Amino acid sequence: MMNQESWIKVNEHLIAKSIGELTFEQILTPSLEDGQWTLKLASGVTYSFMGVMSIWEHLKIAAPTLKRNSEPVKSAAQFFIDSQFETKMSDIVLGNFLEEMHNTLYSDLTLLENSKNVSAQLAATLDGEELQFILNGHPKILLNKGRIGLGASDLEKFSPETKAVFKLRWIAIQKNDLQGENISLDILDESFDQISKNNFLTLIKEKKINLDSYSLIPVHPWQWDHYIKIQFAGLICAEKIIDLGVHGDDYRPQISIRTLSNYTRAEKTDIKLPLSILNTSCIRGLPAASVAAGTKVSKVLSEMIKADQFLNESGTEVLKEKSGAAFVHPDFASVKNAPYRYHEYLGAVWRESAKSKIDNGELAIITAALFYQDDKKNSLIGEYIKRSGLTQEQWLKQYFKTVVIPLYHIQIQYGVGMVAHGQNIILKLKNFTPAGMILKDFQGDLRLSTELPEIGKKYFSSVESALTKLPPDYLIHDLITGHFITVLRFISEVMNECDKISEERFYEILSTEIKAYIIDKKIDERQSLLKRTIPRVLLNKVRFAIGYSDSAERPLPMVGSELLNPLYPKKDAGHL
Repeated sequence: MMNQESWIKVNEHLIAKSIGELTFEQILTPSLEDGQWTLKLASGVTYSFMGVMSIWEHLKIAAPTLKRNSEPVKSAAQFFIDSQFETKMSDIVLGNFLEEMHNTLYSDLTLLENSKNVSAQLAATLDGEELQFILNGHPKILLNKGRIGLGASDLEKFSPETKAVFKLRWIAIQKNDLQGENISLDILDESFDQISKNNFLTLIKEKKINLDSYSLIPVHPWQWDHYIKIQFAGLICAEKIIDLGVHGDDYRPQISIRTLSNYTRAEKTDIKLPLSILNTSCIRGLPAASVAAGTKVSKVLSEMIKADQFLNESGTEVLKEKSGAAFVHPDFASVKNAPYRYHEYLGAVWRESAKSKIDNGELAIITAALFYQDDKKNSLIGEYIKRSGLTQEQWLKQYFKTVVIPLYHIQIQYGVGMVAHGQNIILKLKNFTPAGMILKDFQGDLRLSTELPEIGKKYFSSVESALTKLPPDYLIHDLITGHFITVLRFISEVMNECDKISEERFYEILSTEIKAYIIDKKIDERQSLLKRTIPRVLLNKVRFAIGYSDSAERPLPMVGSELLNPLYPKKDAGHL
């Protein structure tokens, strides 16, 4: 419901998030005076609020306490106009930014309405997919639902916060034009029951489509209407692409919006499709090279994990990519340095669903869910801990052994880095206790060390050329930035606020587990997670600097000053 009260509330929350995150990125410098924080801007405007500075130099702000020049805040747009000198956005960039901001706030209104009565107790009963419908999205990026390109009716039909349900459009495309897997007809079983599959194949026969020459792939309905039908019209006229219409099972979008869960048969594969909208950091297409490599990479990673006793005992698994293919329009392919979005219009990835990996009574949740808190300041993680029967420290220790140490083990032993953010890492809960970790998404979110250990070469030599490589001391930050700063930072803040466990104690527990692993495995100092300082990776500053113009490559993060590492041991540091 759209009303003034709700509008002010979502604006308050965005301003609170923005001041907190831009303080972490060292763009803003609030000061603490007599128990109250004050932010004095070059524009002459002053913002005041109550908040807590976290162990990560990030401000967690009580949104209802925000005031602008001693008056209650009402407009996030006004905040960004007030702080233009500090963000260094040009007028052109700021205008675009405000458009993306209004898109985010519009979706935030829908999310607020759908989640306002969802207590932590109720959230704990939801399965992993239902839980995604009430989550707020990327915690670091300010405008996390920008979705530039989608209109109001599109959001109603295709966004996760509306719990949208829709069918996919299907096309036949000439096989010799595709990059990636040779898509078999068996993959149709993931989207069609036997009766609808037979009807679909009858339609193909009636259209006289030779399946020795054509592959069948799904297209997101929005992508078809806005891009494929127009940009690929010549190929459609030449019957290199044949439109087959809308068919098969119903799907629902996950929080990432372009990855879809099978709503009709939840155990069947998820499907990841290009959606050429600007959302968070980039246009959400599918790079053909990554799609082509993804199936092989997930198979190799799965084989590696199955052969590793340590990872087996910790319950580590992979959502394998069963198939994947992509197609680059030949006109755009001829322009090598054209904006990357033109090369990523068409493709599909079939990936195992998290539900296919759990038994009755188990949950599989994205780790980003663990910093959910309800309106009464009850945390979801606190509710899981209560239901598990464990103490806070026992539960956290189990989480670190289930998630952090296995991720670290994969990097140290095999030279493989996962960009371990809150959507890529899925936590399996048994009796509400951490029981396993499920890894997913290998289109660019898995990298290799430039100093690949022999055992790493054994597994990854066949796909090595398709993957990005980083020096070991750079690769380790996929874990530090991806999971510590993007996931654990927000979990520890929420637990400090809602569950009364200090951040210092939270990271002492983690540090103890890491230290034990380091000593046991004799870890190289370059790959230690317990260094005194770590890089401060900046995401929002990138958008402020580069704006919204096209580029041939996806934007890369910036790095700020070094950040004091909360895991750095306070005692016996000389022995590490």
